[in-house]
Amino acid sequence: MHRKQRPGASRTRKKEPTYSPLVVVVVVVVVVVVEEVVVVVVVVVVVEVVVVVVVVVVVVVVVVVVVVVVVVVEVVIVVVVVVVEIVVVVVVVVVVVVVVVVVVVVVIVVVVVVIVVVDVVVVVVVVVVDVVVVVVVVVVVVVVVVVVVVVVVVVVVVVVVEVVVVVVVVEIVVVVVVVEAAVYCSSSSYYYCCCYSIKVAELQNSYKASFEL
Repeated sequence: MHRKQRPGASRTRKKEPTYSPLVVVVVVVVVVVVEEVVVVVVVVVVVEVVVVVVVVVVVVVVVVVVVVVVVVVEVVIVVVVVVVEIVVVVVVVVVVVVVVVVVVVVVIVVVVVVIVVVDVVVVVVVVVVDVVVVVVVVVVVVVVVVVVVVVVVVVVVVVVVEVVVVVVVVEIVVVVVVVEAAVYCSSSSYYYCCCYSIKVAELQNSYKASFEL
């Protein structure tokens, strides 16, 4: 069955509808915006990876430095204790050799008291140093945790802002395309309006698919 031709209509075939300049501009703007968004996302991801790597390296370096300092302090304390004990023993031997038998007892008592006092002092110093080291380690860990939390919050905020921007851009593009379709349909035949509506729907689906990706 052939379609009836309206009276006064030309028998020549109508030209295929061409996209209006507004649609072309919208498509170009969308492509540019999508490229910019992709570049921004890639840059943000690279920056986040670099920040995380730097934080991890700083944490490892700080922990290694703290451990090395603790070990060095412990070794120094042990060496000092050994040297002090050796000196005390040498003094005791010299005093025992030089002093009279009666004085030797008193000197031995005094030396024993000195050794005990020195041991107590050394123990106190070791305890104080250990406490200071523990406090420093706790402070460093707290600072590192705070830095990590701040980095995570910044990353989350950046991602949320990117998602909101992409959603707004896609919605604006869809609204503009729908308005263009309505304007075109109001001034075109039913057949070309349907074709244009199908093309608009395909364009909307492609925008939605690119957003979902």
